[in-house]
Amino acid sequence: MNEIKNESYKGINKLSKEEKKKILLNYLQKVYKNEKRLVSKREIRKVFHVELYNYFDNLFSMYQELGIEVPLCFCPKEYAIKKIIEFVKERSKEGAYPTYKEIEVNLGISIRSYFKNIREIYKKSNVNFRLYKERIYYLGYQLNSDEHNRDNIVKIINFIRDKTKKGFYPGVPQIQKELELAFYKYFNSIQEAYERAGIKYQRICPIVLGKNKERILTKIVILLLRKMQYKIERVSIFDDESFNKGEDIRAIDANGEEVLIELKAYRKDYNIIKREINQLCSYLIEQRLSKGIFITTSNKVNCNSPKIEIINGFKLISLLKQYGLQKFIKQIIWVQEERTNLHERIAFTELKRKEIIDFIINFKGIPTIKQIESSLFLDMRSYFKDVHNFDYLIKEIKNKFNNGNMQLCMDHQQKLQYNLPVS
Repeated sequence: MNEIKNESYKGINKLSKEEKKKILLNYLQKVYKNEKRLVSKREIRKVFHVELYNYFDNLFSMYQELGIEVPLCFCPKEYAIKKIIEFVKERSKEGAYPTYKEIEVNLGISIRSYFKNIREIYKKSNVNFRLYKERIYYLGYQLNSDEHNRDNIVKIINFIRDKTKKGFYPGVPQIQKELELAFYKYFNSIQEAYERAGIKYQRICPIVLGKNKERILTKIVILLLRKMQYKIERVSIFDDESFNKGEDIRAIDANGEEVLIELKAYRKDYNIIKREINQLCSYLIEQRLSKGIFITTSNKVNCNSPKIEIINGFKLISLLKQYGLQKFIKQIIWVQEERTNLHERIAFTELKRKEIIDFIINFKGIPTIKQIESSLFLDMRSYFKDVHNFDYLIKEIKNKFNNGNMQLCMDHQQKLQYNLPVS
């Protein structure tokens, strides 16, 4: 992060609006690619001494230009409503009419912020509400004896054990879909089910999940390319000197031509936009090359380029079959379907708050906000609400710990209480 922030942006105010906008977007893209995080309005103001709203409508529109997805709860209301409706329609086509809780868990939102009730969602999605009620009846009441309930609990536990032996950590939607039962009738949370199964739940950190998907896709694509007679020259995430920089893979094809390959480990319903394809075009122009391949697990690529071959999720699976790599299809499907839910994001946020407080406690003296952020590679505003009281908060943590009275509020909304250990 320091390397990116320390780049010289002096003289930016002398540039035109479009030039400034281009520099801002380039900075956001670098941070997202190298550090797997989003840049805040405060960071833009701090690094460039400009206001975000002079160049973009809001944070959402800014990241849309880069094709970077932000949590749905941070998006404009109209956009979030559209995505909720799309989700209900897609699930309904599969015959899995989503419940109130399934929608909230999958999309990380509170339905009441957008709709009065579940009936209104189905009405606006043009899906017969009777079909939803039939599914609820089927899930909730088809097997309702004590014996059947016990059987379903065992089914869920065994399902988790079987999947985790193969390296997969199923979430609530997958369990409900494959076992055709109502998960929350038997367990209060996915963590509780994993605990009963005797398995450590490993889907806490969204960043780690994203990196795991990236590595899995990269390894599978390397095997596929070799089968297709490509010689691998460089892999970005395995390059110690230029880690995660530039094109994802550089290879030589059967004709001896150099090829740049960009990989995107996305959900199958993620919509690839032109800007993401343009990123690979830029690499080709910079290196004066004429051939690129864009490979993604998403099935929705609504743009193209004459210099770039596009391989979406459907075609990728087809190629794996064609070249005898069928055993990796399950992993591609995992990349397409695995996602973090609201509970996981909350757990990750709380973990980061504790990490911040531990850093303050163990720091000799009173650390500055800059020292905390640069040491932990984070933005304090993501975890604590009141930016104006950071200095007070830091001193309060330090003083209370030293005085042996360490009950502090960790929640950025000032609701959760957290008891820190006293040495």
